[in-house]
Amino acid sequence: MATNTFILLLAQAKPLNFIQGTNISLQDVLSQGNRKEFHHIFPKAHLQRLENQYKDEQINCLANFSVLSRTDNNKIKDQSPSKYRSEMPTDDQILDQILATHFCPINVFTDDYESFLTSRAELLLKKAKELSQVI
Repeated sequence: MATNTFILLLAQAKPLNFIQGTNISLQDVLSQGNRKEFHHIFPKAHLQRLENQYKDEQINCLANFSVLSRTDNNKIKDQSPSKYRSEMPTDDQILDQILATHFCPINVFTDDYESFLTSRAELLLKKAKELSQVI
């Protein structure tokens, strides 16, 4: 139930592709049983290579997932966010727009995973509270 709610929260922001900056097809993403478009913002392989290896539950927590196209995910592969940043648009306004549609804080590019998780969880919680006030 929490995962479904999380997916709907992400979808309502009309996420943009990380690298291309184009709209992600939510019809494909939200089709029943489709989990192929949900990817780690901090790639799993990258986190597993770090000295203080994170446990699976830390890597696979909801705050590290977003809707990313398979094409973008393949370009990102196992790179740290600071490395795949060079694949993203150079225009700061476009970058900010992309990150906003993913509730992704700019500190993602500092490669500090724990700080990122805290910041992103706060953004997600803020949006969830905002949406719950609408009713």
